[in-house]
Amino acid sequence: LEELQGIVDAPFSDAELTRQYRKDDAVVLNTGATLHILEESIVRHDGTVQSFTTVKSPIRNDQGEVTELVGICRDMTPRLQAEMQLRQSEEKFRHFAENSQVVIWMTRPNLLESPYVNPAYERVWGRSRQSLIDNPESWLEAIYPEDRERVHATMGTQLPEQLTTAEYR
Repeated sequence: LEELQGIVDAPFSDAELTRQYRKDDAVVLNTGATLHILEESIVRHDGTVQSFTTVKSPIRNDQGEVTELVGICRDMTPRLQAEMQLRQSEEKFRHFAENSQVVIWMTRPNLLESPYVNPAYERVWGRSRQSLIDNPESWLEAIYPEDRERVHATMGTQLPEQLTTAEYR
């Protein structure tokens, strides 16, 4: 901490970024407003990029005059990396699901909403994907009547009560 006190931004950032920091500081010092910077990035000495959010707030003396400011940075790099990995994972899943020959559909825990149905559903079940999205219970109608009892027993307690009636057996 002793090494950093009193040091300006210049040793930590390039000239353009240092100018922007100075402008931001001037806004806080001249207006007394707190400045929220949602995302900034710097290239570290090792070449990696570090992203952070910053809040710059005025410090006032006893007379209420702005005399200094304090800047607090929060490292957002791990969160942004996690978001990127999640996007990549979702893209891989979507590619797999969209090109799979196996029926894949997602449903909410109450089984009353199906937000995703892959294209294989149409080929295998002979029904449109939209029909399942519009009526998530409709898949039961496609079960052969002689198989509904077994399917009903297998699904058992997972199905909402309205789907466990005799009409689907």
